[in-house]
Amino acid sequence: MLAPSSDVGEGQKYWGREVYSISNKHTSLIQLEQAAAQFSWEQIESRGGVYQVGGELSALWIFPLAKGESPPAILVINNISDWQSLLNEFQESMLGTLLFSFVRSFGHIGCLGACG
Repeated sequence: MLAPSSDVGEGQKYWGREVYSISNKHTSLIQLEQAAAQFSWEQIESRGGVYQVGGELSALWIFPLAKGESPPAILVINNISDWQSLLNEFQESMLGTLLFSFVRSFGHIGCLGACG
């Protein structure tokens, strides 16, 4: 959770916002630092989605906790690199299955006229 944007206060700041709380601090803080270095708050706020953060795919979303110019917000950072790898493997496997089925069907069609 990040505080409203301001120029005052001590502590760690990202996009001019102090960190109120962070879950899984060991890994999340690294991702937060990398995301803040790579993207503006406005970029994430306007189109949340999948970003390349520190060489890995991460989903980033901002959820404002109030209305106004610069309210406190929850920033969700979720590393999806492993999930993307599994999805790629699945797609490759399906492509192989479809190609095999196509070749087998084509061979069967060719045999209908000649093998009958």
